[in-house]
Amino acid sequence: GLGANDHPFMWFNKYMTTAMREELVSNSNKYHGYLRALGKEVYPHAKKIKLADIDLYLAMLILNGLSPVHSIKAMHMARWAVKGSRAADLLTRDRFREISSLLHITAPIGEPKRGSREWDTLYKVRPLLDHFLQNSVDNVQPGLNSSIDEITWGFQGRQADLKQRCGKFKRAGDGFQADALVLDGGYLLYCVFRGDNTAPVFE
Repeated sequence: GLGANDHPFMWFNKYMTTAMREELVSNSNKYHGYLRALGKEVYPHAKKIKLADIDLYLAMLILNGLSPVHSIKAMHMARWAVKGSRAADLLTRDRFREISSLLHITAPIGEPKRGSREWDTLYKVRPLLDHFLQNSVDNVQPGLNSSIDEITWGFQGRQADLKQRCGKFKRAGDGFQADALVLDGGYLLYCVFRGDNTAPVFE
């Protein structure tokens, strides 16, 4: 197992695995091809996305989480850095925008029809959520103490089904609610409610 002295990437890769990141690469490139076929490319000269691009893109998102800035432009300013790491040294501003516009977690074709049995309001991000949940279950080492509670994920965007999917919420704009199982050492498992107001079952 991993310990406190292991490199942070080892922990990251335990949950955001290479297989999941390769799926991001595949679906993002499929989406680019889909737009090209429709003649709706925003970045017609964008190069094919590779795994290294996704890794650098995610690294920039993590850096921005550690030292938040309000725009891509601000992220690429020379004075913005986290422990010596600068966004401009990872991806150019144009490449970051290209990947942001093409990034797809699910395949661009095959979305379930709204109102059907297969419909899920979180369809576009569901594979990523299920991936994290499964890896959390696979890597958990239960201790003597545990607790179950609700957590809220901050969300400021518009979402028509927020109340229905999350059951209740504190104030409009607070975010999504999820069930959380907390174990020794702060280990966290979570379930995000599905479109039919049910959560996945732990087995």
